[in-house]
Amino acid sequence: MVDANNRAPAPQMFQGENAMNPPVSSPAIKVVKSVREQVSAEEWQARVDLAACYRLTAMYGMTEMIANHISCRVPGTTDQFLINAYGMLYEEIDASQPDQGRCRGQHATQRHRL
Repeated sequence: MVDANNRAPAPQMFQGENAMNPPVSSPAIKVVKSVREQVSAEEWQARVDLAACYRLTAMYGMTEMIANHISCRVPGTTDQFLINAYGMLYEEIDASQPDQGRCRGQHATQRHRL
């Protein structure tokens, strides 16, 4: 079927009252707690201190070494530590960036590649 200008009509994508607003099967915004809300006050302070250490290391130009890293133990644990995510520049690290790892080489969280 064609119209007066010899064009086929556009296909009807959505059925219902308003074709411009398709049905939504999931919420558009997913509410996620911030890292600060997910960790203890002691761990958050360790994250702030670690981020400051990364930033100071970058500020003083001590990032040109090969395979260097800065890490700290998660307070209250014996087998977990915080370390920068793979590929992050030292000047980019903030308190929510360090990832948790375990001493046996496993991720405690899966946010980034270690």
